[in-house]
Amino acid sequence: MRRCAGGDPSVLATLALGGREAAAGLAALTGELARPLATEEVRVLAAHFGEPAVRTVLAAALAGDTTRRPVLRAFLAVRTGIDPAPLAADLAAAAGPLLAAPGAEDVQLGAEVAGAFRLRALAEPLQRLVARESGATPASLAALRALREMGEGLAGPLAALLARQPGPPIGDELIAALAATRDPTGPEALAQLLPTLSVGARGRALEHLSRTPAGAAAIAAQLAAGRLPPGDLGPATLERLRLQRPEDAALAALAARAGAEGLATLRLGGADADYAATQLTLRGPFTVEAWVKLEAPISNHDALLAAPGRFDLNFSNGQPRLWLAAERKDVVVARRRLTPGVWTHCALTRDAEGVFRIYVNGELDATGTHADAADYTGLDLGRSSPRAGGTAGWIAEFRVWDRARNAGEIRAAFDRTHAADPAPPRALTRVFAGADWGPLHGAARLERVNDGPLLLTPAEAAAQEEKFRRYRALAAAGGNPARGRELFAALCLACHQQGGQGAQVGPALDGVGLTGIEALLRNLLTPGAAMESAYRTYRVVTRDGTVHEGFLAADTAEALVLRLPGAPDRRVPRAEVRTAAYLARSLMPEGLLEGLANEQAADLLAYLQALR
Repeated sequence: MRRCAGGDPSVLATLALGGREAAAGLAALTGELARPLATEEVRVLAAHFGEPAVRTVLAAALAGDTTRRPVLRAFLAVRTGIDPAPLAADLAAAAGPLLAAPGAEDVQLGAEVAGAFRLRALAEPLQRLVARESGATPASLAALRALREMGEGLAGPLAALLARQPGPPIGDELIAALAATRDPTGPEALAQLLPTLSVGARGRALEHLSRTPAGAAAIAAQLAAGRLPPGDLGPATLERLRLQRPEDAALAALAARAGAEGLATLRLGGADADYAATQLTLRGPFTVEAWVKLEAPISNHDALLAAPGRFDLNFSNGQPRLWLAAERKDVVVARRRLTPGVWTHCALTRDAEGVFRIYVNGELDATGTHADAADYTGLDLGRSSPRAGGTAGWIAEFRVWDRARNAGEIRAAFDRTHAADPAPPRALTRVFAGADWGPLHGAARLERVNDGPLLLTPAEAAAQEEKFRRYRALAAAGGNPARGRELFAALCLACHQQGGQGAQVGPALDGVGLTGIEALLRNLLTPGAAMESAYRTYRVVTRDGTVHEGFLAADTAEALVLRLPGAPDRRVPRAEVRTAAYLARSLMPEGLLEGLANEQAADLLAYLQALR
């Protein structure tokens, strides 16, 4: 048998029991241990803190002069996997004295515990710590982070410190703490300081303020008074403001002008009567295409276009397919299954010979086994043939063409929008977007969403291609990989790992050079379009209206855990969650490559291509 860290095989055997039995057994064994509790032992005990014997053991370990520090560090290591509420009083009693200790390491540990477990009983000593510390010391930074995590801190002293215009990281922590404090004057004080902040600090302040109802109200007041230029609001910040203040007409108008009002979609509730009466006719060669996001479970009740009993472009078993009446039945069925809750582009074409093809996300997926050249009339959007149920989900950018588009055309333009295009392509006969859905039946309605696919206008597509040409040329000219490595360490390792170094927010970059320059440029220049689904921004809105965004590190029955670069993981108990969903926005920021000089960009690309 392997021996445990403390050299006692009985402890390992007890841990293997799992659950309440393991916790009770460990509590009985701890008196025989001549060492502090190990991390896994603390995790097992903390999960059953309500047991009297377990509570006695942990309380004693937290109170002991020689055991307090290692046990607190163990609690920090397991903080996202336990419910801290029953432990709050004992943790505060253990961490509180450390805040007044003479050693900087003890002070920092006490502040980290206070923040990680939101120990509001320690807010006052943390504020005193911030006031007496000068400069960006580890202790002052830890104290500010703790106040931010627990939503505490008096606005007056925090604003006075920020008014001295300290640089990062202390300035960034003061901004975050002021925006998050429950002191009602905090967000207002931060909003009033916006004109005094640097451009970068002002952007970070607006981002933090837009995450809470009080912060959004403070921004709206500054806008109304003319003290905040609307151009200071980036698309993500403006989108959060609209989420916080959906009835604010001024913000709605500003979002519309900035193109941040969200994607217009047709929302269908899943009833047989929910559809748009488009009454389309398809003759000869054609292409129909749309973006769809369907609710689980996906079945033949979900359809894109149908004339019941005659023509049904549906998603039976999650697979896009075309069903025709009489002996035809399923004439083409996609191999790929759609994932519920994920936007997917689907296209159906019929060529001059009557052969059908289905494309999924721009790629040819299936070619039909039966040809059919008939005319199809009376087709409604979102309608399906089966009774007692209908399409449940969203449809966006439904387009009809009077010819069969080929694979290259669909691949090149499936993520483009032609809505409101003053000069649409000749073969594009109709675009259903905005209010142009036709008469709506049942509970069908127009709904704007902010998690839709990232679609480019023709002008934006041309500008993007020009940008790609520029960086292809820089990569072809060659750069200095050694200098690129320094840029990589500074810019990329905050979120990614490579060679065992770095953070675990984005995907590892080992061997990324093997993907080729086109894939590298896609990920750097258009991270939202190129992102893997697991690395989309995950948004959690709590019951008090606060918005948290990051990488979804864990999703359990008890809590959601979000991960952000340079910050501790944040555990959000399920009881506090109002809504939670992925956004169509990558965690990777836009403009990373464009922010570099040409020589620096060439150097970074040279190093990335060398990672094989």
